Amino acid sequence: MLTLTQLSRAALAERLKTPRSHVEAVEHVIMAKGADSPIGPVELSRRLACTSAIGTEAVNRLVTEGHLTRVPTPATDAAGSWSSRQRVPARDG
Repeated sequence: MLTLTQLSRAALAERLKTPRSHVEAVEHVIMAKGADSPIGPVELSRRLACTSAIGTEAVNRLVTEGHLTRVPTPATDAAGSWSSRQRVPARDG
């Protein structure tokens, strides 16, 4: 599994014009998706060591910028987990 170093996180954040914490959020989402374990807002905030409000704000910005998409949680059909945009399969029809 590829993980980003602090230096590459900083370079990517600068290139995307986004805070480094947002790059780290995307990295956590991609790693969770790769492990076939979608990540929700509470777990993402825990991994980023921030409040759920700050984590949700970061995700909302990343969704708005097109870096993440919200994916409904199958059990509740609520938009409670996130997925990296590059990892979301194309939908039929």
